[in-house]
Amino acid sequence: MTRTSQASRSSLLPALLAAVLVTGLGGLVIERRTDRLRSAYRAHRLMEEIGHLENELRWLQGERDGLLRSSPLLARAASIGLGVRRGTGAIVAAPRAKPGGVGQ
Repeated sequence: MTRTSQASRSSLLPALLAAVLVTGLGGLVIERRTDRLRSAYRAHRLMEEIGHLENELRWLQGERDGLLRSSPLLARAASIGLGVRRGTGAIVAAPRAKPGGVGQ
């Protein structure tokens, strides 16, 4: 081996090591960025799913409220003179005020 080829090799070695190091770091940065993007995408999908479930819940609650209002039990209570109102999660029946009574 000649001195010139040895000298050129020794000057290439730091450059080669630097290139490998930069490439490795670049790959690591890209990998971390990819992981962050995947996490953000998963979070976005979960938020969308939560939104869909909340909409479905509101729709089902509205349907339930409609059934409570149109229930034969409520119709029967109204026919026998009970005032029916929906309380917090339960149906509350109270005697209906008679027309012409006190305070009218």
